[in-house]
Amino acid sequence: ALTKIRPNTAKNYRNIIENHIVPAIGMVKLKRLTAIQIQQMYNNSKAKGRVQRFDTQTSTALSGSTVRRIHMVLSSALKQAVKERIIPYNPCDNCRIPPKEKKEMTILPPEKLGAYLREAEQYGVLPMFFLELSSGLRRGELCGLRWEDFDGQAGTLQVRRTIRASKGGELAVGETKTYAGQRT
Repeated sequence: ALTKIRPNTAKNYRNIIENHIVPAIGMVKLKRLTAIQIQQMYNNSKAKGRVQRFDTQTSTALSGSTVRRIHMVLSSALKQAVKERIIPYNPCDNCRIPPKEKKEMTILPPEKLGAYLREAEQYGVLPMFFLELSSGLRRGELCGLRWEDFDGQAGTLQVRRTIRASKGGELAVGETKTYAGQRT
């Protein structure tokens, strides 16, 4: 069965392949690819793998989470090559990747809530921003709400869809990220 992925996910995978994987190991024949070469790619990516996007950029290091994404894309492709018996084993299995980074969530301090909501009111978006603060909905889920999703008598809100930017920046209505994302 084919796995269906969102356009932005496909774009991110393509970016990883074109900017990180192919330049580092694209010239190596698949049957000759080793865990050492892949590990070297991960280490180099972590140290100096950032693609130069603008002149003021100073750091060339990639975050551990980006290296983990590179590993996920490459490992998935090589896992498929093993399934198709192109290679006998997945060399990614023997590589070390950076551990997951635990970041503290940044929240709006209570003393700034009033100013935040006053600004939202001035721009005519107070209901949406208040709902954002009080519900925990994602931005795309908030933008995807319709009046029929709101039941004033029951005091409920149905999350049924999301809005996201597609190729070229156009907005597209789609399903929530997961089936569990559809909720009351």
